[in-house]
Amino acid sequence: MKEGLFGEGFAIHKGGKVEVWRDALVEAANLSGWDTKAIDNGHEAECVKAIIKHIQGSLYHKYSTLEEKLIGIIPRVEKVNSLLRMELGEVHMIGIWGMGGSVLDVLVSNKGTEEIQSIVVEGFHSVESLNFTLAFKNMTNLRLLHLDTKGMHFIGPEYLPNSLQYLNWKKYTANPLPSSFGSGNLVGIHMYSSSLVELWKGVKHLHNLKFIDCQESKKLTKTPNFTGIPNLERLELSGCSSLVKVHESTGCLEKLKSLDLSNCYELKSCPSYIMMKSLETISLRHCNYLRKFPKIQGKMDRLSHIYLHHTTIEQLPDSILNITNLSVLSLLGCINLTSLPNTISMLQSLTYLDVRRCIKLATLPKDLGNIASLEHLLVSTVTQLPSSIINLKNLKTFSVVEPPSSIPHKKRIP
Repeated sequence: MKEGLFGEGFAIHKGGKVEVWRDALVEAANLSGWDTKAIDNGHEAECVKAIIKHIQGSLYHKYSTLEEKLIGIIPRVEKVNSLLRMELGEVHMIGIWGMGGSVLDVLVSNKGTEEIQSIVVEGFHSVESLNFTLAFKNMTNLRLLHLDTKGMHFIGPEYLPNSLQYLNWKKYTANPLPSSFGSGNLVGIHMYSSSLVELWKGVKHLHNLKFIDCQESKKLTKTPNFTGIPNLERLELSGCSSLVKVHESTGCLEKLKSLDLSNCYELKSCPSYIMMKSLETISLRHCNYLRKFPKIQGKMDRLSHIYLHHTTIEQLPDSILNITNLSVLSLLGCINLTSLPNTISMLQSLTYLDVRRCIKLATLPKDLGNIASLEHLLVSTVTQLPSSIINLKNLKTFSVVEPPSSIPHKKRIP
């Protein structure tokens, strides 16, 4: 082993690799790092903790919007755990490395292969029209597709793999989804602010599909036939301002928990009846042309919140008594509502009833006082109150004017 100064050695040997090594050593000498001696009296473990904390604070944190069934996560976590071998109580070092490729080039150039299982890209931008016609043709094992194309114009895709479990494509500008697409593995469709006029034509059998979210899709005019989607739990179409018709099959979705059609300003047609025993909340707020509320067929004892404010509904069906656990009923601003069915008096879980600004509603049901659970009764145009109202022993709010008031909203259903 030779001893001496690096500088003397470099002075003797010049050029070639020696120059490269000299530059590298100079650069390394100028790097600032962590001094173990300066941290907790030289305790190495504490120094490592400090470094990890610093790195964690510098990383960009990204969280999934899905509550469950994160595609591909569990096997990879198990792989990392197996490498760590925590049960041995030893110290191991693992490096997680690799950079994302040029995804856009892969899609446009049709370079995808069966090795690709997930694609997540947010915020890529192109001023050119993109051709996605066959972009996913060879990705036969693709399970997660999450894209935000920010309204860019693109052609296609004509094909989406049937291996897909989750499709999230914001600002999707093609229409409709590929006719060949019918993944029985699909769990969720999220097409926020898309240009879809309709999701698909005809009937698709998607038995694993749990939610469809097409909020703010301004060109969507109708919903598809849901006959082949018996396990759908959430249908969110709020802000679909051109939606005119909700397919009759929607009323038979027995697993559906949440139906949000709020701010569908042009909506005129809903199912004539509903038998949705799992439904918990329904919102038809600001469906300005909706005149009829569906008849209730069979018990719907999980439905607790109904928001109908600012619709043109003329009356509620007598079968509303089948919604035995209804807690909140908002009819604020229903300008064509002329009466409430007397069967409403049989709803013994109702706590909140708002009929303010219902300008054609002059009276309330004579047996309204039988609703022992009623805590908040808000009216403004009613000129004749039933004598039974004195029986409302639990009434906390009785408003016959227009004070500021918030309608209680049910928490979002996971």
